[in-house]
Amino acid sequence: MILTPNLMIVNDATIDNVRSILLVHNLPMLTNRYAGLDPGTTHIGLAQVDNNFVRLCEIKIPRDNTTGKRIEHIWSILTEHLLDMKIFVIEGASYGDRYRQVELQDIRCGATAWAMNRLGNIEIDIVPPSTIRKIVFGSAKIKNPWKEQGIPDNAAAALGCALYPIAKGNAT
Repeated sequence: MILTPNLMIVNDATIDNVRSILLVHNLPMLTNRYAGLDPGTTHIGLAQVDNNFVRLCEIKIPRDNTTGKRIEHIWSILTEHLLDMKIFVIEGASYGDRYRQVELQDIRCGATAWAMNRLGNIEIDIVPPSTIRKIVFGSAKIKNPWKEQGIPDNAAAALGCALYPIAKGNAT
């Protein structure tokens, strides 16, 4: 099922290095909360979808030089910005990209460990971006169907992650 919901921005604010966007959506009734993460080395996208709202964040982060620092940093970001959820989808490696993949894998690892530690009974999935875009947007070539509304690319990628299990038919 292709799933690009209509979104209407309710609030859009930037404080320090965090842009937070609250939107209402036209999705059918959801019984769970879904989250998505677009890992990055300078910007991270986060999305959370529940029955009433979509919450998006694009967070500018400093480049860390060690695995430990990167894991500590993502742990702190997720603790501050994500609420409890049932399904957490993390954007996996883009197989065509060669640069910064080790750093991105550290962030994925840290996010997975955070979710397993904090949330207990949660489904965690790491999915390649082209698979997410094919399932959610109907084409791997579509990266941000909400660009004209001012949704940043990293936040749109995270929203694609959060919508992935719903579009796949795993919404329970």
